[in-house]
Amino acid sequence: YVHTLGKLDRENGKFIGVSHDITEMKTAQIALENQNKELENTKIAMLNVLEDSQMLEHQTQEKVLQLNAILSSMREALVAVDDDMKVVLINQAAAALFRIAPADAVGKPISKLGTFYDRDVKLTEKETPIKKAVAEKTIISYGLADELFLVDQAKIKVPVACTASFLVGDLPVRALMILRDITKEK
Repeated sequence: YVHTLGKLDRENGKFIGVSHDITEMKTAQIALENQNKELENTKIAMLNVLEDSQMLEHQTQEKVLQLNAILSSMREALVAVDDDMKVVLINQAAAALFRIAPADAVGKPISKLGTFYDRDVKLTEKETPIKKAVAEKTIISYGLADELFLVDQAKIKVPVACTASFLVGDLPVRALMILRDITKEK
C-alpha cells in the first residue's frame, strides 16, 4: 500500500507530492479489524452459552421442584443413601417415621436414624434391610407377614413394611429404602 500526499502547483502545472509505504499500517489495521470481528463473534457465542446455561438451570430448578413435590406428597417413607450409607435424601414421611428433621438426617449414617428389630431381636447394622440390599446387590422386602420393627429417635417401636433396593451404576445414591408404618394393618 502506498499513500500519497500532494499538492498541485497551478503556476508550474506540476504536482508536488510525497509518498510513503503504509503496508505495515494497513496490515495492522486489517489484523485489528479481524480481531475485533473474532471478539464480537466470541462475545455472541459466550452470550449464547450463558443463555443456554440459564435455561438449563431454570429447567433443572423446575425438575427439582417437581421431584420435591412428588417426594413430599408420598405417604411412604423414602430414604436414599450413598456408598457410605449416609443419608442423601429423606422425604417428609420418613422424617416423621424416624422422628427427625429432614435437614438433621441428611449426611448422617442411616444407622443413626433408628434401629431395626426382627420380632424382638435387634438387627446388626449388616442385617438391616438397606445394608443387606447393598451387600447382596438386590432388593430386600419385608411385608405384613414379617415381624420387622423400627425403633425411632424417640425409642418408639413401630411395625413397618420395608423395601430396600440396591441401585446399579455410577450414581450419588447407592440404595433406596421405602418404609410404611403398618400399625393399623397389624
